[in-house]
Amino acid sequence: KATVSVLYWCNMLTHVVAVCAVLAATPHGIIKTGTVDTMMVETSPLVWQGRLMRMESVHGNYYANEEGGVPYLRIRDVEGGNMTKGFGLWHQFASAMVRDGVLYVFAGNTADPASGRQGNQIAVFWSSDLQTWQNKTVVTYPGGNATQYTSYNNDVWYGTFNGRSAFVMAIEFGAPQSVVGNRFTLGFAVTYATTPTEGWELLDTSKYIYNKDYYSACPAIWYLPSTGYWYIIYLRVYSQEPYKTYAEDIVRTKDFLVWDEASTNPFLWKSPEDYAIAPEGERTMNATQIQHAQQCSPKDINNSDIDFIPITTTCAGCPTAQPSVYINYNWGDQQGDCEFLTAGWYNGTIESFLEGPFQA
Repeated sequence: KATVSVLYWCNMLTHVVAVCAVLAATPHGIIKTGTVDTMMVETSPLVWQGRLMRMESVHGNYYANEEGGVPYLRIRDVEGGNMTKGFGLWHQFASAMVRDGVLYVFAGNTADPASGRQGNQIAVFWSSDLQTWQNKTVVTYPGGNATQYTSYNNDVWYGTFNGRSAFVMAIEFGAPQSVVGNRFTLGFAVTYATTPTEGWELLDTSKYIYNKDYYSACPAIWYLPSTGYWYIIYLRVYSQEPYKTYAEDIVRTKDFLVWDEASTNPFLWKSPEDYAIAPEGERTMNATQIQHAQQCSPKDINNSDIDFIPITTTCAGCPTAQPSVYINYNWGDQQGDCEFLTAGWYNGTIESFLEGPFQA
């Protein structure tokens, strides 16, 4: 706890950021196990039929893009490395969840294929066999064109909202400025339907927002019935140029109006463990990508794009310790040249993983 407090206040004083990096220990019991891929961002770990899988949002600049530079989605078997055929062409910034034997993937559309500029819709793709996919648009932003509302990352989970069972989507908005304030900002959509393919409604962005005061991006959302709270881990800028660093914070809410911030924030931040290379069999990089990661390690200013899944039963590719929480996140330079996917895990329950930072 003392280390966390020193890190927090040091990051507020840009002239001692170098000292802070020395003090940065692996936070909140998270064990970082190494880099698994490069230029792979926006992923969601999940358990599918007894195997640990990962939804991957493949961007146009991914070194092994199999669709001629077009963004698309796919599912990878973490242990075996096998991948589904790509789906959801021209969609990216995706998240995924499994519910009642169906895998759902939520992704934003690309409004301008030439530039890759984000659009103003989010679609859901779903399948019960990972071979045949259905899809439909579920969230469309006001204004009818991408020059007004644009979004990037999203994440979806299910729980209780307004006293009703609901799916809630956290959305990273980049525009308009009247909504986002100090770009970026998190907005929300909700559906009370029994499946997350119907009935989505964008919540009033003049009320349901987090937050307009500072950079808030890349949300991961979860709900704990035991506490009645929704938890969001998101990316925040912790200092300014020339020592800008990006770290993950955690907040919680019951109504998406009043928010609690963990006193132990930041939740996850850069450390030398980021750029260790994962063992063979866990990584997808070849020798060239490994060399690139090693060259980029001095540029590491970022831990971002976290997503996680609790592990409570034996599954292929999962951590052997149970209960545990399997984690994917990214490190790099936040400039697009150095972006790396990393794995990790937490030895404990999902309840202690999320609520623990508020009890320390």
